[in-house]
Amino acid sequence: SKKENNLLNFFPFKPAKTKFLKDRKIVFIGGFNITENSLVDEIWKKEKKNIFDNLTIIDKFIFWKKYDLENHDRLQTFYLQLKERLRFDLILKLKNIFNDKFVLVGTKWKEYNQSAEKDEFDLLKIGHLYNGNICLDLGSKWGSNIFYPRSVEIIEHGGLLLQSEQLNSSREFYDSGAINKFSSQDQLVKELRNLMSNSETFYKKINKQYNFFNNNDLNLSTLNKIYEI
Repeated sequence: SKKENNLLNFFPFKPAKTKFLKDRKIVFIGGFNITENSLVDEIWKKEKKNIFDNLTIIDKFIFWKKYDLENHDRLQTFYLQLKERLRFDLILKLKNIFNDKFVLVGTKWKEYNQSAEKDEFDLLKIGHLYNGNICLDLGSKWGSNIFYPRSVEIIEHGGLLLQSEQLNSSREFYDSGAINKFSSQDQLVKELRNLMSNSETFYKKINKQYNFFNNNDLNLSTLNKIYEI
């Protein structure tokens, strides 16, 4: 997809200090909204392995061109529903791999995994879940940008953001190590295992994240852009 150069991003502001947890967890908070669609089901069945091997593939027009859908008036619907199927399968796979080390929050998941916790809307409780843990984020349904309410919330509450690669974002955040990304299922599992077993790596990464966002300059540049409009 074409990179959006004129987006106004509000960045995490004054992130909380991270607690040092002896028994850190992987945390995912969110739901899913799969609707029946035979065409999307057919594409998912054919492309599932390819998508897990390259999670950004569905963000590219060449993927949809294979199915002559790149100009279809329901392309956005197909895209969103493919993302929902990806989210559903990936989260349940991770829950099975990491078991009680994976905290899954969302009432709808309980039908598929009994240890899933009910929806949580209390920001203090959400902040407690995020702080000091590895916080998994699969990106916004509606775009391909690093910063949106959930990812900002994770960083501000002192969680380590581990996010699927977002194509419409500046490479600066990846190259500097401020944002930790993954672009395939295998890479994600490997990274999660590393972060769970290696405290030195975990704290090195979260300190880098904290130091990068613990300043006012990023949001000041956004406010200056607004002033210039």
